[in-house]
Amino acid sequence: MKKLLTLLAITCLWSVEVHSQTSYILSGNLNPVLGMYDAESKISAAYIKSGDKIICDKVPVSSDGFFTISGQVDKPIEAYLVVDVIVPGGTGRSSSLFVLEKGEISVNDFVKGDFQGTPLNDAVYKEVKFLEQSTETSEFKMEHVSSFIEQYKETPAVAMLLSGLISRRMFTMEETLAIINSSDKLILESPAVNAYASSIKRQLNRTQSFNATGDGQMFVDFEVEYDGWVQRLSDYVGKGKYVLADFWASWCRPCRNDIPEVIELYEEYKDRGLVVLGVTVNDKPENTIKAIKDLKIPYPQIMNGGQLTAKPYGINAIPHVILFGPDGTIIKRSARIKDIKQLVQEIYK
Repeated sequence: MKKLLTLLAITCLWSVEVHSQTSYILSGNLNPVLGMYDAESKISAAYIKSGDKIICDKVPVSSDGFFTISGQVDKPIEAYLVVDVIVPGGTGRSSSLFVLEKGEISVNDFVKGDFQGTPLNDAVYKEVKFLEQSTETSEFKMEHVSSFIEQYKETPAVAMLLSGLISRRMFTMEETLAIINSSDKLILESPAVNAYASSIKRQLNRTQSFNATGDGQMFVDFEVEYDGWVQRLSDYVGKGKYVLADFWASWCRPCRNDIPEVIELYEEYKDRGLVVLGVTVNDKPENTIKAIKDLKIPYPQIMNGGQLTAKPYGINAIPHVILFGPDGTIIKRSARIKDIKQLVQEIYK
C-alpha cells in the first residue's frame, strides 16, 4: 500500500521563493464520498483549491479510495479538498474545508470534515469533539465557540470550525448566524465565513418556504421551460385528482432507489385517478432523459427547472415526495416514497 501511495503522490509547487515555503502532505481514504452518489459512481480525481486558485493539479485516486497530495505552502490558508466523481450519465463534485499548513494532514472523514495531524486542524478537531460530547447548555457551548474564535481569529481554523458546526448541525441556524455576526471583523473578512453566513440565510429562507408549504397548505405554482415547451405545476395539481409529485435527479442514488416504488404506485392506481409526476431538481435534461429510459419511468416529468422547482417548497435534499389533494391542498410531504405509500393505499381502498 505504501508503494501505491508513493506512486500516486504528486508534488505541487507555488510560484514564490523556495526558501519561504514549507512542506505539507495530505492523504487519506475518500471512498466514504461515494455514499452520497449512485452505486455505480467512482472517484476520478482529487485536488486542492483555495478561493479561486487551484493549488495543485488533479491527482488520481486508487480504486480503493486512497490518495496522496504533497506540496509547498508558506503559511496556513483556508483550502478545500475537492473530489471529482463520475456518476451514471454525468459527473459530480464534493468538497471539504480544511487548513492547509505545514505537516502531514490525514483525512479521517471527508464527509464530516475531519482532518488531523497538524496544529490548526487538530485544534478544530479537538473543539468539535468537545462540543459533540458536551452535555452542557447551548449557551455554554456558544460561549466556548466564541472563546475558540477569539483565540484563533487570525487563523483559518475559525472557518474550518464553523464548517464543522454547520455540517454536524450542533446549533440552530439562528445560533450559528449569531456566532458569526458577533465575531471580530477580521473573521467576517474570511471568504469561507462569508459563504457560510450567506448559506445560512438561504437555509432560513428555505425553512420559511418549507413551513409555508406544509401539510394542509395550498400548493405553490412554478413555471419551467424546456425545448420551447412551458410546463407549470398547475398543469397537473388542483385539477380534481390526487397528484403524487416526486422531486428527484438522475445523479441522486436514493432517488433512483425509490423510483421502482413510485412506478409501482403509478401502475396500481393510475386507472383509479392518481396522477404521478416527476419533478427534477438541478439535473441536466439529457441526463434526466437517459435516466427515464434506463429506469423505464412511464409517468410525465417537469424537467430543466434547476432549483426553481425546489425553492417554493423549501426542499434542500432529494428525494422528496409531495401528495396533493384534488383541490391542490398539500396532504403530506416526506423525504421518502414509503412514507406516502400507505396513505395512497388508504385513499384508494
